[in-house]
Amino acid sequence: MSNALSVFSTVMASAATSTPSIDLARGWNNVMLEVPTMVSAAEIYIQGSSDNSTFRRVQILKDQQKSFSVSIASLVTLSGAIDLGEGAYNPFLLIPSFATSTSILVHGSLDNSTFTRIQNAAATNTASYDFSIATGTVNTRYLVPIPEGFRYLKVELGTGTTQVTQTFKVLATVPQQASDFYVASNVTNRILPVPNRFRYIKVETDATVDSGNTFKIICSD
Repeated sequence: MSNALSVFSTVMASAATSTPSIDLARGWNNVMLEVPTMVSAAEIYIQGSSDNSTFRRVQILKDQQKSFSVSIASLVTLSGAIDLGEGAYNPFLLIPSFATSTSILVHGSLDNSTFTRIQNAAATNTASYDFSIATGTVNTRYLVPIPEGFRYLKVELGTGTTQVTQTFKVLATVPQQASDFYVASNVTNRILPVPNRFRYIKVETDATVDSGNTFKIICSD
């Protein structure tokens, strides 16, 4: 028995950023978008609706890298807490430029209440095992990996304070974040799979494109 296949076409009108709705008639296991050759560059989004009335952009869940900022005020040695979110992994510390030499330590917590210095190995709480970053005027603005496993972090200056506020950034990958599904503006004349469980869909662009562009939706089981 051959798989069912249907092709639906819709045209982007002049000066428009959304096509008319397409009735796919039912749910399909596989939905592909045929992007025509486009002279005007624009990102392409898919809108979905179950009632052909209220349309929203279709989103997908994926891991995303996020940036978190925290500051240490002048004459202070410890920052406030950063919440990386549940399940964050691959954290990196972006060290700002320092005018004076110091060492940088990182504190971790699972409950945002009790913080301890993160250590390099299982050991008693002794300074020789602390995860420490030596810094100074010649080796700042580094991106340094941090031992993972903690949701909450603080940054400590281990050997002195600074005369100005220092802002640190932590980059971490946060799992399963919702974001709009889109086709990049440099993709043209291609057929791409799109996430869809809606009967009605529209094709949207973030800028007006050439009138007469025909988008095709190819559905199969």
